[in-house]
Amino acid sequence: MNRFLRMSYLVAGLGGVGFFVMSILLLGVWPGHALEEQIRRTQPDRPLPLTASEKRGRAIYAREGCAYCHTQQIRYLAKDVARFGAATLAWETIFDYPHLWGTRRIGPDLSREASVRSNDWQLSHLYAPRALVVDSVMPAFPWLFDRAPDRPKQEARDLLDYIETLGRDRALAGPEGEAHARKACNCSEDERRYAFGSPALNASPSATRRSGVFLELARSSDRNRGQQGYARYCAACHGNRGEGDGPGAVGLHPRPANLSEQEYSANRLGFSLWTGV
Repeated sequence: MNRFLRMSYLVAGLGGVGFFVMSILLLGVWPGHALEEQIRRTQPDRPLPLTASEKRGRAIYAREGCAYCHTQQIRYLAKDVARFGAATLAWETIFDYPHLWGTRRIGPDLSREASVRSNDWQLSHLYAPRALVVDSVMPAFPWLFDRAPDRPKQEARDLLDYIETLGRDRALAGPEGEAHARKACNCSEDERRYAFGSPALNASPSATRRSGVFLELARSSDRNRGQQGYARYCAACHGNRGEGDGPGAVGLHPRPANLSEQEYSANRLGFSLWTGV
């Protein structure tokens, strides 16, 4: 009986150790190896590392808790791709250690934030978010400035430099980089569609698109709805009467246009609303 018990304990102990080792191999070592292999095959030849300023900005991004509300990973989901653009490839985060992917998307995903908005907008938004986005829940970061949005301290400049790296490397890889990654990607058809099938690498509606094509914008007879839309999206910078004196105009250079000075065509307004130019 004692011998049977000892053998039982030995078998159970060996089984537990074996299960633990197998778990480490299957959940840690093997996925890590597969990920490194995928990165090696799909990454461009010379992705840009972070500069000294960008590294400082990344540390500030982590210190201020930006990752608590903003993700940096476009998931392989149709809604993510439609809203933000092509799904994130593994090689895009090779300089991201420890990672700042985030887990809660209270604010928008920032994977493609580089070049989406002007530097003035970004700095003004950091200084007083609700001056630009009325219903924003983002906290203000006035300690990064010297009492005004157009007087950023070095920390604010470093943070802006880091934000401008998000999505930069994949955009710089160009069509050749996309073709290389698509060919080397060992993934399913669905994954391939989400990673490379988006018509735009950056689908943000705020992204500047200098296509030179004016959009045909039909006039609407619903003035009340137009006033509500203006109050929600435009008045923060252009002012309640369109005179370019909204609360968000303080840190913007050049100043927002005075819309009361002249009448714009519907097509010109449509182009400005679409491109931001």
